[in-house]
Amino acid sequence: MNNPAPHGKPPDHGSITPMQMVLVLVLSVLAYMLVQVIFFSTAAMHVATDMVSDPGKIEQMLSSPEELETLAERVIDLVAKGVAAWPWDLKLIFMLNQAVIILPVLLFLRTTRRDILGELRIRPVPRNMLLHGALAGVGLAVVGDELTRLIDLIVPIPEEIGEALRMLMTYDSGFDFLVIFATICLIAPLVEEMLFRGFIQRWTEGRIGVTNGVMLTSALFAFVHGNKYFVIPILIMAVVIGAIAWRTESVWPSVALHGTNNLIGFVTANVWEDDPGWYSLGDHVAPWWVLGAAILVVYSVREIFRSAEASGMGGHGPGGDTGGRVDKTV
Repeated sequence: MNNPAPHGKPPDHGSITPMQMVLVLVLSVLAYMLVQVIFFSTAAMHVATDMVSDPGKIEQMLSSPEELETLAERVIDLVAKGVAAWPWDLKLIFMLNQAVIILPVLLFLRTTRRDILGELRIRPVPRNMLLHGALAGVGLAVVGDELTRLIDLIVPIPEEIGEALRMLMTYDSGFDFLVIFATICLIAPLVEEMLFRGFIQRWTEGRIGVTNGVMLTSALFAFVHGNKYFVIPILIMAVVIGAIAWRTESVWPSVALHGTNNLIGFVTANVWEDDPGWYSLGDHVAPWWVLGAAILVVYSVREIFRSAEASGMGGHGPGGDTGGRVDKTV
């Protein structure tokens, strides 16, 4: 007869298999796609209602290829105008879209009776780690800005992409502000860090070692953000975040970094239409700001590592890997 697990401690069901990991991630993708379908279907209904005065004629309109093409173009135009131009239900679906990807993970961990907090690296950390995580987010925002401008010299970034990103973060009302801030600066960083630096990276660390696990998860994170023009800045940020999550065995410093990085983009999109004179030098970020930002990132990450070591936090992968290469680099 098997001995029961100690009270309050989840039983050990063994490591997550590759098949289980793939299945959970596929379900996360499908959940995201389902909400995307709901989002665009709702947008299409709003546009179709505006196109015809009689709701009974919508079905007739949908049977016309020309009308369908016009409908599709107007839906794309509506989405491209950003949150400020969307009806309230689209705004709420936009928020849901960022949160839904973690639901299959939570369901899997719950049904297999695993330690949800441990698997997702949801563990408390000292406040100074959160502060240094936020400071690193500021520094990476500046460094990433300049990297994007350098990439633009080699592979010109279409103006419509930059404009679409700016419109996505622009608000015209208090409700818009709450929707965008909550989605981009709170929900997305928390959900993405739990999924990538918690669930996925923790699993890859145990399978292929800490360094390889951080790099593989970071590459996946950059890939799913789906924009070749920003892949290098995103990848660099992901590697820094991954190293911090491993060293602290917590996603909270990573959430602070990620959320602050997104917050910088949110603020700049709404405060400055063009670069302020004190920030730029020609078409680039002034070199002293880039240098200062890089120093800030290095300083902040090293302080997080020092604090983690002093507190006896993290510093090893689930499989016992001590992550020597990551530690030595930092």
